[in-house]
Amino acid sequence: MMHCNVKDKDKIIGIIDSHIQTAVSVSQILDYAGYKTFQAYNEEDARNKIIRFKPCLLIISSSFIEDKTCTWIKEVSEYKVIVILMSHEGKTPCNIKNIVATITKPIDSEKLLDKIKNALA
Repeated sequence: MMHCNVKDKDKIIGIIDSHIQTAVSVSQILDYAGYKTFQAYNEEDARNKIIRFKPCLLIISSSFIEDKTCTWIKEVSEYKVIVILMSHEGKTPCNIKNIVATITKPIDSEKLLDKIKNALA
């Protein structure tokens, strides 16, 4: 079930990462490209902002998924998820059915924007 049915640029994207600098960097890339974003740095903040903003896409770091959030994200199956992987990781750390793409650090802004465009298509 998708919450948004407006143009891509009007869709809200949530960036969830316990590393604040990564979340800020990704948010700046997306804000510059015209997307609306929110950032969350812990599970409680993520839950509250997802409920409040009803994003169409979540970008979540693999380090955040490794925490107890992994089970909770599986339950939130209506949200498409892009996972940010560390360069040394070969695969997503847990099996989340709603992952539509992964991207590896360091993040290439063009690749990220292409993955977002494809995920929202």
